[in-house]
Amino acid sequence: MRPFSSQTLGQKFRMIGILMSAAAVCSAPSAMAGSVYKWTDENGVTHYSDKKPSKDAEKMKVGTTASKPANQESQSGEGDGAYTVKPELQSQIDALEKKQQIDEVQSKIDAETTEAMNKKQARCEALRGNMKTIQENARIQVEEEGERRYLTAEEIVEKRAKIATDLQENCSE
Repeated sequence: MRPFSSQTLGQKFRMIGILMSAAAVCSAPSAMAGSVYKWTDENGVTHYSDKKPSKDAEKMKVGTTASKPANQESQSGEGDGAYTVKPELQSQIDALEKKQQIDEVQSKIDAETTEAMNKKQARCEALRGNMKTIQENARIQVEEEGERRYLTAEEIVEKRAKIATDLQENCSE
C-alpha cells in the first residue's frame, strides 16, 4: 500500500470541493423552485411568503425559468414568448422614445453651434492679431507665389480697412 503524500491528499480535497460545488450548482434550480403564497391583509397590503399563512392565501408555483417583464402580457395568455405592451405603458414608451430623439437632435445642434462659435472665435482672434501687427509695424512682409515682399503703404491702408470691416461685421459683441 502506498502512503499518502500531502500533495495527493490536497488534490483529493480539492477534487471533493469541486464535485460538491458542482452538485450544489446543479441542484440549485430545483431547490429554488417551489410554492409561494400570496394574500392580501385587512389593510389591503399584498404579501408573499413561502409558508402558508392562515386562510385565503393563493398558492403560486415559482420556478427558475426566465419570466416575462411585469409590464408585458402574453398575447395568447399561454406563456408562448410573444408579448404585447399594455396600452397605458405604450404611450409612456412612445413619449420617452420621442423625448430621446429630441434630445439627440438638440445635442447635435448644440455640438454644431459650439463648433461654429469656436471657429468664429478663432477667426476673430486671428483678425485682432492681424490688426495689431498692421498697426504696430511700418513694414509688413508677405509671401506670394513662393516669394517674399513688403506691402506698399497703400496696400497696408487697404488691409487695415478690410480687417477693421471684418472685425466690425463678424466680431463685434
